[in-house]
Amino acid sequence: MSIAHRRLRWTGGLLLLSIGLAGCDLITGNAPEASTIVISPSGITLDAIGATATLSAEVRDQDDRILRDAVVTWSSSDPNVATISPAGLVTAVRNGTAAITAAAGAASGSVNLSVTQLATMLEKVSGDGQLGSAGELLPEPLVLHALDRLGNPAIGVPVAFQIIEGGGSPTPAQTQTDVQGRASTTWTLGALAGEAQAIRGFLSFSVGQGVNFAATAVPGLPAEIVVVSGDGQAAPLLFTLSDPLAVRVEDRFQNPVTGVTVQFVVIAGGGSVQPSSTSTDVGGLATTQWTLGEPLGDQSVSIMVEPLQPTTVSAFATTVPELVQILGGDGQTGIVGERLPDSPSVQILGPGGAPVFSLDVDFSVSQNGGFLESMDGTEVSPNLRARTDAMGVATVGGWILGTTPGTHEVTVEVPGLVPVVLTATAETGPPALLVKV
Repeated sequence: MSIAHRRLRWTGGLLLLSIGLAGCDLITGNAPEASTIVISPSGITLDAIGATATLSAEVRDQDDRILRDAVVTWSSSDPNVATISPAGLVTAVRNGTAAITAAAGAASGSVNLSVTQLATMLEKVSGDGQLGSAGELLPEPLVLHALDRLGNPAIGVPVAFQIIEGGGSPTPAQTQTDVQGRASTTWTLGALAGEAQAIRGFLSFSVGQGVNFAATAVPGLPAEIVVVSGDGQAAPLLFTLSDPLAVRVEDRFQNPVTGVTVQFVVIAGGGSVQPSSTSTDVGGLATTQWTLGEPLGDQSVSIMVEPLQPTTVSAFATTVPELVQILGGDGQTGIVGERLPDSPSVQILGPGGAPVFSLDVDFSVSQNGGFLESMDGTEVSPNLRARTDAMGVATVGGWILGTTPGTHEVTVEVPGLVPVVLTATAETGPPALLVKV
């Protein structure tokens, strides 16, 4: 064998040896195989639908050496929760959990992935700016929309509703967003009409993140007729009562109801009312003037508001007075600011000098101030009304002078007659204060 031939055989042997050594472990003689896979990061949470993250896999052989050329295959245990691309890009699909697995040969490794949306925005959908009856449920629910940072509906997010103005209540006060990211509540307004009404919807874990809904509360349906004035008066027959007949229409929360038709109908004693029908004003008030009929005694008017039960008011018709006689309280002298010894008192006489009983007589302080006191002492005012007794006598409980020295007066008014005036003189009292000048 020639030298050249021997060299060729030797070179070929080295080549085969090198190829063999390249495919096996030099110590053990085994070929490297994928044994373990470590995925980074070791766990991941995505906070929005469509959010992404990139995973990497490190493949090691049986001798814990990195196999850099290993081919890795990725998979998701639940693609409805998250998908993963061949390059390791994971994408959130919906809330939930999934295992992300990397495989190379017989080796594999997994990490847990969680998709938990975090709502970062709230938007009003409907229910804002409604008009409703005070104390009642609004016709439409309040609806808001919760979104994650990528603008997707946030599902299962806790939402709370809280009254911030006007009272009332939301139902429910706490809830969760549905599959469309929406949460809703019904709103019962506060009981006071005309008061600002507002409610706030916010993420339960963040009071500062929220939206406000406003509403206007108007009076509800008529629920009660309240007599304000005019009931129980006494005047001569065929006279118009001095106080108008006034009523206020209220809803069940005592709010005045505007624009309600009120009818006044005389049901006993004849007479008339003017007007007989009117509408309540912004304060819920309706008024009329009542002129008594000809029969003496009790007379009555029915007040009707649909759909309520009528309310009845009464008045008393007396004989027509012809004379006023002063019985007491006139021509007295007293100290300023103090009570006079005699109370103002008058007698009202009718035809033939007969006493006029059950007639209203008005007493009023008309000069230099002061006060009158009722017979039972419960009322002190510059103006008082007293009713004549069986002898036609009307009396107030007392006359308290004003604080100005001089002539003081009380005027007595009787329907159909010229007013009479009682006078008194107020003098300064004893020294009570020393003032340095």
